[in-house]
Parts: sequence; C-alpha cells; structure tokens
Amino acid sequence: MLRLEIGADTIGEMRGTPAHLASTMAMPFMIGPGTISAAVVTGATYAATEATTEQTNALPMIVVTAENNTENSYTKKNASTSTKLDLSVKETPQSVSVITRKQIEDMGATNLGDALLNTTGILLTGDNTERTNFSIRGFNVGDGWNSNILQYDGVAVNASNVTSSKPDMATIESIEVLRGAAGLMQGSGDPSGAINLIRKKPTEVFQASGAVSYGSWNTVRGEMDVSGPLNQSGSVRGRLVVAGQDGDSFMKSVTRDSNVLYGIVSSDLTENTLLNIGYSRQGEHAVPVNTIPNYFNGQKIGIDNSNCGCDYRDFWDKTNRQAFLDISHKFNNGWEVKASYMKANYAMDMAFTSLSVAPKTTSADDALATVYKYGYNYEQKLDIYDFFAKGTYQLFGREHDLVFGANHSKSNITGAWTSWDQVLEDYSLVGGGETPTRDYLYVNIKNYSPYQLPYIAPRYQNTSADQVRQTGYYLTTRLNIIDPLKVIAGVRQSNYESVNEYKKSNILTPYFGLTYAINDALTAYASYTDTFVVQNVKDRNETLLDPVQGNVYEIGLKAGLWDDRLIASVAGFKTNQINRSIRDESTKGQCPFNGGEAYCNVASGEVISKGIETEIRGEIIPNLNLSFGYTYNTTEYANDPTNQGLVFNEDTPEHIARLFATYKFANNLILGGGANYQSTWKVGRYSEHPYRQPGYTIANLVASYPLSDKVNIALNINNIFDKEYYSQIDTYGDIRFGNPRNARLTLRAKF
Repeated sequence: MLRLEIGADTIGEMRGTPAHLASTMAMPFMIGPGTISAAVVTGATYAATEATTEQTNALPMIVVTAENNTENSYTKKNASTSTKLDLSVKETPQSVSVITRKQIEDMGATNLGDALLNTTGILLTGDNTERTNFSIRGFNVGDGWNSNILQYDGVAVNASNVTSSKPDMATIESIEVLRGAAGLMQGSGDPSGAINLIRKKPTEVFQASGAVSYGSWNTVRGEMDVSGPLNQSGSVRGRLVVAGQDGDSFMKSVTRDSNVLYGIVSSDLTENTLLNIGYSRQGEHAVPVNTIPNYFNGQKIGIDNSNCGCDYRDFWDKTNRQAFLDISHKFNNGWEVKASYMKANYAMDMAFTSLSVAPKTTSADDALATVYKYGYNYEQKLDIYDFFAKGTYQLFGREHDLVFGANHSKSNITGAWTSWDQVLEDYSLVGGGETPTRDYLYVNIKNYSPYQLPYIAPRYQNTSADQVRQTGYYLTTRLNIIDPLKVIAGVRQSNYESVNEYKKSNILTPYFGLTYAINDALTAYASYTDTFVVQNVKDRNETLLDPVQGNVYEIGLKAGLWDDRLIASVAGFKTNQINRSIRDESTKGQCPFNGGEAYCNVASGEVISKGIETEIRGEIIPNLNLSFGYTYNTTEYANDPTNQGLVFNEDTPEHIARLFATYKFANNLILGGGANYQSTWKVGRYSEHPYRQPGYTIANLVASYPLSDKVNIALNINNIFDKEYYSQIDTYGDIRFGNPRNARLTLRAKF
C-alpha cells in the first residue's frame, strides 16, 4: 500500500494550482525495491479547500492511500482461490502462486500449458499432444485421469481432457495456482490443487493493444485487445479480444492452428451493483501425436525426433464455447453477494494413428510396428451455477470474516468412439474381439513416414452417454482470535450423482487453517484441507464404497517484503489419500456382481505423497523481477496388497525446479530468461525392462526493447542449448520428444 501524507503547507500551495489540475497530481517517489515514477491521486477530496489563507496552518494532515501497482510485477498481493475470503497470499494457509500478465508476456506464453511450465511444482502429462493433464504433488488437477478442473474467475469447470483445450492466454489477466486440496470450493477432485484463470475485464478508459509474432516452424500469431467505455458516463464498458495462430512442428506433417474470440460487457446497474456478461470461443485444428516406440526389450531403437508416428491426414478438432454472466452487489455495511452462471459447450472430433512394436520384431535394429487407428467424437455440455456472500461480523468485541455459498454443476457427455483398431495388410480394420481375415500391416519404425499409408478412415463403433450432477454448500469463517493469530474453519456438504449409475449424498469436506503474524513481514501457518472422489465400486453388501478422500497436512512460513512486492515461502506437506478401493483377498466368489473371480472390494487402500516446496516471487531489487520455485516430492502406496511400498506416480520426478527472471535496464531494455529442471524419473521400474528419462534442464532466454513509447519488440528463445529429452514415456518404452530449440519474435503495440 502506498502512503502519501499531505500537510497544511502542501494544501496551501495547492491553492495556486490551476483548477483543471487541482484534483489530479503526479508525485514521483520511491517505495520498497522499485521506483514508481508517478503515483496519481485522482479526485481527492480536501475538506478544507474553501478555508481562507489565514486558516491554512490550522488544517489537519490528510492521508491518501492507493494499492501498489502490479502491472510490472511478477506477483500479486491478494488471491481468493482457496476460500473466497479476502485474503492476501501471505494470509492464505496454503501454498499459492500468482502468475501476472507481465510474466505471461515476458515468457511468451500463448496457452495455459506454456504459462504453467514455469510454475512451482506443476507438471504437464498426457498420452498425446492434444490430451493434457496438469499434475501437482503426484495427483491430477481433476477428479480422474480424464478430467481437468479449471476455475474461471473462481467458478470451477470440470471438463473432459478429451474435449477441452488449453486456454489461450490472450483472454487471461492473471493465473492463481493453489497447491493442496481444493475441495472446499470445488467439491470433487484429487488432492492436487486448483488453477484459477482470471479473465480480462473492461477498463474505465479506452485502451487498445495488438501483437504479431513469427517463430520457429513457420508459427504465425496475431492478437488484438480493445477495451473501454460504451456510453458517455462510462457506466457500461466493454472489451473484445481476438487471436489467431497457425504453425507447423519439428515433427514431419504435424500442424496446429487456433482461433480465439472473447467479449465481455460490464454494466454498473447501480453505484454498488455490477453486471458482467461475456462469451468466449476457442477453436483448434491439429495433427495429433501419440507416443512412438523407441525401445525393444530394453534396447533403444533410435528413432529421429522428427518421426511423429502419425498420418498427415490425422486430425483433432476442438471447439470450446463459454457463455457466462455474473451479478454482484456491495452493501453499505461491507457485505457483498455474487451470483454466477456459465453455460459451456466443449466439442471435439478426432482421428489419429499410433504405432506399437510388433510381436514378430526380433531386434531393435530392425524393429517392426503394427498400426492402430483411433476415432473419437465427443460433446460435453455444462451448466454451472455459483452463489456466495461474504462480509464481516462482530463477536466478543472483535471483527471476523464470514463467507457462505453454494454451487451446482451439471455435465452431459455424449460420444462415439473406437480405440485400438488394428490395421490389416489390405488397410481394413479389426478391433478387439473380432477375428482378423488376413495378416496385420507391418511398418519399419525407423523409416516410417506419415505420408506412406493410404487414407484409412476410423470407425466409431461404440457410443456412450454420461451425466454427472454435483451440488455443494459451504460455510467458512476467519476468526480474529488476537491481532497476530487468525483461525480459518470451514466445511462443505456435497451431493454427487452419476445419473442412472450411482450417487453419494452428504459428503462432508472440512477445512482448517491458522496463521500467525510473527511480525509485519513473516507469517507462519498450518492447515488441514480435504477433498473427495466418488468411486463406482461396491462392497459385499452391494453398497457403494465411501468416496476416496484426500487429506492434506501443510505447515509453512511466508515472508512479504516491501509491501508484499516480494513474497517468499517454504512449506512442508503430506497428503494421505485414503479409502481407495482394494480387493478383499478373503472374499473370492462372494461378490459375483463384480465379475471375474467375484472378489469383493473394501475402501482401505492408501497412498501417501509428501515433500517440501519453496518459492520466491516478485521484485528482488529495483527492476529485477523473479519467480523461483523448488519442489521435492515422493509418492508411494502405503496400503495396497499388490503395490505395497511401490512408487504411486512414476511420472512425478522427486526434484522439480522452476526459474524465470528479467531485469530492466536504464534504457528500458529488458533481458532475462529461465531454467526448468526435473530430476530422473523411471517408468515400469518394477518390470523386466524399466525405462528412464535422465534428469535435464531446459534453459530459455528473453530480450525486449521499446521502439517507442507505444511499440515494443521482444525475442524469446526456448531450449537454447537444444537439449534432447522425452516429454512422455510409458511402461512399454513408447516416448514422445520434447520441443527442441525454438524462437519467436513479437512486435507489440499499445494505444
């Protein structure tokens, strides 16, 4: 918070100020590590303006305060993703990172995956390039492997990772990342965390910006962003964002193009009532890439990283639409209510090719593959409602915070699909359970070309329809026990139903946290947070097992320096995921409804994830912005008769470090870069032939310079040392290469 004290002498001098400048003054000064060239105080009211000159010395001192400017920072003071309470990052008893618009632009991030690659503790996983999962502390950010839960302005959207895209950054102002359980606000989900995308909002004054870029593999991108008042009074404001991108890849025949449209209108219905209505559409067309065999019996086949293992006519087309509105009102007593509704439609159509080592292969030097075809056509429709109220109340002579609310979501997914159709030598297809009429088609893995096969249309033989409904009610309070000590206690009651299949009611999700302000800079905290995932598994009484429950224990210390322009934290965490379904070995033949050998299931399995995290984010010294995070994380099966003591998530390396920093010189030249490190990880480590990705570091550089006060040029170079690495490995030795060295030149203009 900036603090400006205006004494009587100053007010006296103001009397000589021209009338058109009397209410707007620019005052240069220094605060914390950064210089703010001008703090603008607009519309200040001076009660003594009409006093006579002789009365000047009797005037009281006036204090004007304003929020510190984060436009050029890598951190933000406040974040509400955890509880919807008005808390600063330092006051939140969980690990939180905030990625600002400046850092998004400095990194050259164009989609959510790009932005999160430089964020503490986050991994991007997925079995192909178009089906991405975000993983935190060994768990998916969703309520299953096929799920991605993202929040938009605090409203959770549980979308299928088959239909949903990685949101384009042209529409996003900032990103809040919460690590740990997020069940209080989101309901169903793994104990991983939450990703909250804060959309761009209309501005009170007109502004416009545009950007064009050209990069490696003929990647061309354009953006336009226009915002401002729509009427004379400024009570109605609008913002329009459009973006488009088209490019190839380091892999032969692989292409990707996308287009984005986003519009929002904000209206001040009254002085204290705000209505937002918006719409977004993101379309994508891509040639998808699955993993490709690179090992046979533990020996490397040695494929080139340009080999996609795909067909140039493959496609994965997506269209993601969201229509949303929210209305909020602030009462004179400080209380606020907000109601939101979102209608979303995620549609996709896909056909792609995959290779697998053929059983007749005898050596890695002459490896043959069989060819598989997949076809998916899915549509997901979502209706999401959210309401909450928050404010303060008095109890025992102290002021406390309270928030209560409810949310409801309904998801309908319909689809037609076929997986693992195998190609025969006459280019026909045979699926599981079908008898092939001729021999399989074989191709040489090393010499495979995406242009060598005739077009083979996928089959859509299977259909599915799933409808899920979830409703939750929550109540949270922050008790101001004594000035330095705050206690947060909350609970959620959820009802979850997979229509015509199973349902579970009255699921309770507790939340408990405490913070203790050691001094103005240091805050210690501890928390217990919870989440759940309903499992469609029954016990010997044909009763649905209790939901899988994720309990997260965290303790840490946060420091906010220079009015929280720099925030540092260190935390230790332990996640116990309990009630996992395991087979009861003593019940063979007693549960015929489970099929097979008719074993019954019990909810007694357990997985443990534990580790430490540390992060520094913000302005270290004047003009030096930095974000650094380190995570140490291990996972294991703590109670599982088949996997006891084994690693739970083999895709999670024990050590992850993320660094990105920029420095602004006196001539406004900005230089910087980053490094992303992951330690060795092994998959299939308990099999005869485990496969490993050695630890690696990817280094990136950025340079930008203002050609004028309106135009800026920037160069981003990623993987500057051209490190070869796998972005994905599976237990069969199939891999996908990560991006080699690539660059992008961006010209950005603001009006």
